Amino acid sequence: MKADIMEYCRSYDSFQKMKFSNFNKFGFLIPNPIPSHPYQSISMDFIVNLPWSNDFNMIFMVVDRLTKQGTFIPCTTGLTAEEFAELFVRHIVCRFGLPNSIIMDRDPWWTSDFWKGVAQFLKTKMALSSAHHPQHNGQMEILNRLLITMLRAYVADDLLDWSTWLHILEFAYNNSIHGSTGASPNFLMYRFQLKSPLDFLLPKDNPGAQPTTYSLFQK
Repeated sequence: MKADIMEYCRSYDSFQKMKFSNFNKFGFLIPNPIPSHPYQSISMDFIVNLPWSNDFNMIFMVVDRLTKQGTFIPCTTGLTAEEFAELFVRHIVCRFGLPNSIIMDRDPWWTSDFWKGVAQFLKTKMALSSAHHPQHNGQMEILNRLLITMLRAYVADDLLDWSTWLHILEFAYNNSIHGSTGASPNFLMYRFQLKSPLDFLLPKDNPGAQPTTYSLFQK
């Protein structure tokens, strides 16, 4: 009955004309700008609640928004913000440099005062996603589902060895053609296609042919 009364009041003509609105007008949706070079802008997220494997139970994921190249770092949920910052510097900053912007969700690790201080000191902009709106970082949400599917396929016999396969799955992802770019992340990053074991196992008519890439992401 309460719901019916509220619906009736909202639709009543005099009520609509006299009542003031307490909400500001919604702004226009602004898409994330396209980066001009690799690792100018990145996305970060976690895959949590994984079974323990070699003292790891979580994956720290970093994706370049231009080339779609991904870095999958095994870690634990017990790490502090300082330890995550150390992982970020070791695996990303020392290899690709410091990004201008970082897109992430509103996880307490990212919203902590420490990370805000790090971003301010390093002149890096942290772009937090809107609450209850994961589409803001859609490419990371898609990659999360894809990596979980890959892990299920490779660790079906033993759920405790996923960390052993993680670096191989990272190579497979980065060496496969991405549907949004039409090329593999490795090719866009290094300007040549990295060879995989299939390039040596499968026969080729042309010895000088380019390495074969098998896509997981073509539409």
